[in-house]
Amino acid sequence: MTGLWFILLIWGSLIFSGVVFVTQGTTGEGANPDGERLFDLPVGEYTMRLSMSVSGYVVVSPQSFTVTGTPADDVFDVEVELPERSEATDVRLCRCSGFFVRPDGKAAVGISLRFVHLNRPSVLGEDAVLPFVVDVRTDSDGHATVDLIRKAVYRVEAQGYEDARLETRIPDRPSANLADIVFPIVSAVVFTPGALALAVGGAVGELDVLIRYRSGLELGLEDFGDFQPVTFVVSDTDVATAVISGGGIVVTGVGVGQCTITAKRVADLEDDPIVAFPDVPLSGSLTVTVT
Repeated sequence: MTGLWFILLIWGSLIFSGVVFVTQGTTGEGANPDGERLFDLPVGEYTMRLSMSVSGYVVVSPQSFTVTGTPADDVFDVEVELPERSEATDVRLCRCSGFFVRPDGKAAVGISLRFVHLNRPSVLGEDAVLPFVVDVRTDSDGHATVDLIRKAVYRVEAQGYEDARLETRIPDRPSANLADIVFPIVSAVVFTPGALALAVGGAVGELDVLIRYRSGLELGLEDFGDFQPVTFVVSDTDVATAVISGGGIVVTGVGVGQCTITAKRVADLEDDPIVAFPDVPLSGSLTVTVT
């Protein structure tokens, strides 16, 4: 085995030998805060896929390299240029763009995506919008761009997911990462207020909860129907309980003490939860003190 150093910023990396996955890691962690990462790899040809979440979009950059077994030659400076995300020129639209890759990290060319507008009826400014279909396909770089109506709901028909029902809502912003639109990931839960104090037997009804997605979409619990994207976990149910009711949650004091209420994602697809690399942590918690 030979030591292989990469000099990077804080990036997630997947390394392949041909199409076979070899190893993965994240730079800028632990003893390597400056963005270095050491991999032990045999001599041979490899492909590295780099990814990083930056300002709501993900950069993916496959690169190839050769491990020679000579330490002086097996140090690589990897330079990545962060593209500027294009924004929609119409303030009523969100430009959704991004890259798609194959499991080996190479560009996924010619992948078809269909967006079916589901809002009926729908008014855009002073114009009526009839149900419509938008078809897009990835180019030679695995990149695709589509302008979609802000706040609108679409059914997504993606290649490889013909048997799945994917629905998504478009954020109220000029641009978004297309992968986050097709596969929405909850990134934060915001409680208002962020801390509660109540007596045993007391309750706070319909506490405001904001669900924030990595795409930039923000929704309250009242915006969801029967399917809720998160469940709420109480660290000590002998202190308090929390249940979803209406457009928020009801917190009830059970016994003297302190506990924390946190959110847990519900799988977006019943048997296929979305897997992100690097992992997207779910932030946000509520502290409850009962006296």
